[in-house]
Amino acid sequence: MKVPFAENLKALTGPALLATLLLGSAALCQTAPRKSAVGTKPHPAAASQNFLAGPLPSGDGLPPLFVGHSAPAIYDAALRVARKYAKSQFETQDQHYARLLGSSADPLTERLHLGDRLAFTVSASKLNVKYDAETQQLKLKFDGERDEGALAMSSSEKLLRSYPGSNAFGVTRTIREFSDVKYVVLFERPVYLPRDPFELHVEHSFPVPPDVAQKYMSSLAVAVVGPLEFPFADETKEEHTPTIDVPDEIHTQSRNLHLHVQEILLYDRITGRALSAITEDDFRKAHPLRVEVHGSPLECYVDSVKRERSIPPVGNRWERTLAGKDEVRMVFFEQAECAKTRLLVNEKPFAPQCEAFKDGYSTHYQITVRSDQIVDK
Repeated sequence: MKVPFAENLKALTGPALLATLLLGSAALCQTAPRKSAVGTKPHPAAASQNFLAGPLPSGDGLPPLFVGHSAPAIYDAALRVARKYAKSQFETQDQHYARLLGSSADPLTERLHLGDRLAFTVSASKLNVKYDAETQQLKLKFDGERDEGALAMSSSEKLLRSYPGSNAFGVTRTIREFSDVKYVVLFERPVYLPRDPFELHVEHSFPVPPDVAQKYMSSLAVAVVGPLEFPFADETKEEHTPTIDVPDEIHTQSRNLHLHVQEILLYDRITGRALSAITEDDFRKAHPLRVEVHGSPLECYVDSVKRERSIPPVGNRWERTLAGKDEVRMVFFEQAECAKTRLLVNEKPFAPQCEAFKDGYSTHYQITVRSDQIVDK
């Protein structure tokens, strides 16, 4: 008899475990059964001894057999820095931001500073690469691990124990208890990638000549490159309760590094030759006026064109950024909303001026930022 998958298992080892196991999620019952595991299984990349200990080399070339930096090696140091720069309840947002501005020179490890660019490679198994000879474009696709931008760098899974369990209908299973430690690189969706509010799905065409594409097609690799950014490092935990279909009790600990992705680099993993890249610098050059809005404008205009999407109440900095060439204008219904709005213009604090204007019989308020007001674009 097949028991409905919503029925979770209950352990036979006491009432406390029974209460815990009855809280399982039905959705997770659809997952394929976990393969047997004994001891620790490191991610393949974790076994490599070629990780960088210092900053990313400058110039176009990378070391042969390049695998970037080790997330586990960076994490402990980053967590220490995160504690130092955590926002205090006694400081304002502006004071905290001013404190963060001086953080890049802080030592991270013996050979790294907090502002140094790091590189983390995307697993080759996650890459989907095709070449179009007509356009001489190499199309690359890869997905993140979660809804937000996230790349799993290494994972260590350990079988802790096995014990008998059953559900209310008397169906028994052997429950396996696992611990799973993951090192994850998190980042906000880079502004130079196509927008998708639900998941990180990178799809981009790189200009690559046919002879180069043919030569390196089987050894292509991708790295996300940039410095750590606040909050630098943190930890999240997830619990999976055993079910009839998946009788595994899994304790997942994600050790997260927060990266400001300035570049997505395409290279040959054998020789280290850099083949192409998409970069934040290219976006900055095309958009010399970038206004990050911390407020709730009624309407936004970029170079006199109304922006269709509103500024979200909660969102990452790219969702809050109005990027153009000459002028950004924000319209507010109430003066109080206008007055409390904070702006970062070209990644620096900017003191906005609220102006009243007539719109028919109503009075509205606006903030205008023009490129000629900005000294450093």
